[in-house]
Amino acid sequence: MLAGRGGAENDLLHSVASFKNLGMAAAVSFVLFGPKVGIPAAVCILAETVFYILFAALRRRGSLI
Repeated sequence: MLAGRGGAENDLLHSVASFKNLGMAAAVSFVLFGPKVGIPAAVCILAETVFYILFAALRRRGSLI
């Protein structure tokens, strides 16, 4: 399904899928186990956003292959 897509579109699909997985993990843990258990998944979503921004900036500069 993703074979015909370019690199940027493929990266975008991976990031959207990853955010959906982390969001689901946060929601399920929050509902099943309480608010304190959902905090690590929520923090992970924020950290992943920072890493995507960092990697995009490095990729534009040519520092990242």
